[in-house]
Order: sequence, then C-alpha cells, then structure tokens
Amino acid sequence: MSFLFIQMADPQFGMYEHFSKLTNKEIEYIRNVKGMNILDTHDLSGLNFEIENFNKAIDIANFIKPKFVIICGDMINSTEQDNQYQNFIKICDRLSKDIKIYFAPGNHDIDNQEITKDSLENYRKSFGNDQYYFDYNNYRFIVINSNVTFNPYKLPDEWEKQLNFLKTTLKESNSIKNKVVFLHHPLFINSPYEENNFISIHKPHRNILLSLFDLYGVNFVFAGHWHRNSYTKYKNIEIITSGPVGYPLGKDPSGIRILKASDSKLIHKYYALDSTTYKLDF
Repeated sequence: MSFLFIQMADPQFGMYEHFSKLTNKEIEYIRNVKGMNILDTHDLSGLNFEIENFNKAIDIANFIKPKFVIICGDMINSTEQDNQYQNFIKICDRLSKDIKIYFAPGNHDIDNQEITKDSLENYRKSFGNDQYYFDYNNYRFIVINSNVTFNPYKLPDEWEKQLNFLKTTLKESNSIKNKVVFLHHPLFINSPYEENNFISIHKPHRNILLSLFDLYGVNFVFAGHWHRNSYTKYKNIEIITSGPVGYPLGKDPSGIRILKASDSKLIHKYYALDSTTYKLDF
C-alpha cells in the first residue's frame, strides 16, 4: 500500500528582503564567487514574497493530502526577526490538521552557523526536537541536525549525542526495509570526495555519516540549503537536494517535492509552485 508525503526546503522568510539590500558590487561577488543567482532587486521590504510562496506550498499540500510534510530547514532567515517566525508559523497553521508537519533545523534557524548552546535551545523551544525519528508503514524516517555535523567543533557534545542517536536508531531499524534521512546541509554536491565548501557537510564527518548510512542500509537522504535541485548517489544511497519554497539561487524555480512511497520503492518529483497540475504523473 503506497502513501504520499511532501518534502519542502528553505521557505526562508526574510531572505528576499535581505538580498534586496545588497549593493551591485556585492551581488556580482556572490554571483561570480559563490555561483548564486542573485536577482537585481533593491531596497524591498516585507515578507510578501515568502508569504505568497509558502501559502502556495501549503495549498498544494492541503489539495493532495499527503500523510505528512517535512521541511528541511531554513524556515526563517534571521532568528533576530520575530516577525519572520510568527508569519511562518501562522501559515503552518493553515495546514490541514490531518497532515502532520515535521522540521529539520537549517543554519538560519540557529543563528546562521553561529551555533551555541543557547541558540540550539532557542531552536528547540520554537520548532521542537532537532533529532528524532518516526515510522510509517515499512519506512523509518530519521531527522538530524546537520548544523552540529557541518561544524561539530563548536558543540562537540552535540555531535557525539547525534552520532549515538543515529547509531542506535539505525541499529534498531534492521527489521525495517526502507530508511530515509532528512537534514539541511547536503552530504555532498558532486562527489563524496569533494573538498570542503560552504554548502555540503565537511570531511571527515561527511565520511562518518556516509559510512554509517551505508552500513545500516539507508536508502535515501534528502536535504535543502543549496536553493536548487541536485541528484547524486553514494553506493546504494540516493542523495537528493531539493530546491526552495522561497528564494531560488539556481535555475530551478521555487517549488516542492512530492513523493510516493510503497514497500518496494520510493519515487519523487519536484514541482514548481506555479505548476498547473500536481498529479503524480511519474
């Protein structure tokens, strides 16, 4: 028996306004050095862009009625702007009460990589636990906090705690056929051997996670953070980075990923928010 769920990433309330404050020189630097497709917009204010996009995403979810929605981080752009969080939560409340919603923490949800005990605790108060799992049919879905993996030296105790959680949760799931991990930072973009960068999880912790996922038969890893789509593989693990609900930084439009899971396979497709149809024609 199959079921549907939706993965979203990077609604990032406040990002559009933030980038509109950049100078032309700063925009060119980000385009040329970081490869981000920054728009030529200036001095815009408010959250209209993110509000409109996230409302569309929630409308789609309410229409197709998945079992759950998972958002892979960067719900907001700044923890110092409470209106970003309040507007995000207000739209989350529009989701049908029959549809569960889960969150994985992004870097902007925890003070943009300046992770501390206080900022992590503030995230937990706002969004709930940052590492957990839930089961549905013959699937185990595991959510982890890639912030403590991306830069574990700031909170080494949290890295050890997360590693122990993963080992225990995966070991206990041996009888479960399908295992899916959700996180914010991609494990890698092009190659598991790529050098450290500002997008993917750094070595050697990337290698630790890849080895652990391979050992316990993880099938899929879904991420966000890059604001564009990317599809790659490590051994038998499919690694998917999804484009944003919010501000796109590549060629992919703002959108969501719809997934259809059965006991034998998991298939998925990315849809632009302005698509005229969301039927699962795959």
